[in-house]
Amino acid sequence: WLLSNKSQNKFSNNAIEIYKKVIRELIRFQTISGNSFDYSKCYQHPIYNKESILFDLNYFKKNYVHALNLEYDKNLLKDEFEKFADYLLKTDHTYFMFRDFQARNIILLESEPFFIDYQGGRKGPLQYDLVSLLFQAKAQMPEKIRDQLLDYYLNVVRLFVPVIKKEFIEFYYAFALIRVLQTLGAYGLRGLIENKRHFIESIPFAINNLVYLKDRVKVLKDLPELGNIMDQMIKTENIPYEK
Repeated sequence: WLLSNKSQNKFSNNAIEIYKKVIRELIRFQTISGNSFDYSKCYQHPIYNKESILFDLNYFKKNYVHALNLEYDKNLLKDEFEKFADYLLKTDHTYFMFRDFQARNIILLESEPFFIDYQGGRKGPLQYDLVSLLFQAKAQMPEKIRDQLLDYYLNVVRLFVPVIKKEFIEFYYAFALIRVLQTLGAYGLRGLIENKRHFIESIPFAINNLVYLKDRVKVLKDLPELGNIMDQMIKTENIPYEK
């Protein structure tokens, strides 16, 4: 629906209103439904913990970094992954987290959103599902619209829970980075390794997100080896598609 409603790679007002509906439902998931949810039933983990974060980072390393034979120091990167995970865990992880909250898992029926593929649900931060929605690579959301929807989310979520805007946005960009890296891990596995065209075609859009985030993620200044890998990815991103 989203791709078919695009006009010259721009989001229509109708698409923006649909996203606002989706964001309102997301906030209900996170702050209302999550309050009475039995997290002991979650699989594989009841909370988005350090193990989950390191799994995503190593998934990216194995399926994307290794697939492109990028150069890095193994020990340095391992230490930086630990540091990045510790940083992400500093924010509040007490809300319901859908885990894969993206357009492909949202179904529209008469312009009302319904949701699928939430079996990875667990406790987690507010930011993760929001960035999953707004930084979905194939959706190609314009920066201006993304910022507009971020502001909309902040205005609505503060009706339910206290949120400090500056702190929220700092972690918002950091979670956007790990989500993009995790997505590239999936594209690496399904595209570069299994050679499925849809995933290969999606890689440039994810790389564009990396370019956008590179100067916005504050913690990257403490993660030079990861920054080095990102630089290599940005410089060489067209190699696998030509191949």
